[in-house]
Amino acid sequence: MFITIIHFKKSKQISDTLNLARYYRFKAANFANNFVSDSSFYYYILAEKLYKKIDDKLGLAIVYINKSDIQFQMNDY
Repeated sequence: MFITIIHFKKSKQISDTLNLARYYRFKAANFANNFVSDSSFYYYILAEKLYKKIDDKLGLAIVYINKSDIQFQMNDY
């Protein structure tokens, strides 16, 4: 199994919001690196919701920067 799948399953099992948010952020970054913008944006939105829930301002800022980069690349102002 890939380490990311194990990370996701264990985080989901114990309801670890921070690690779920990180997982979604890293998954979104992977899609962004492979130029799959719609999937990337979807996972950034999931990460954003979780970072807001736990009030993690640094994680939320990273998500906002990455989302804005995708929107800029797609000319979505």
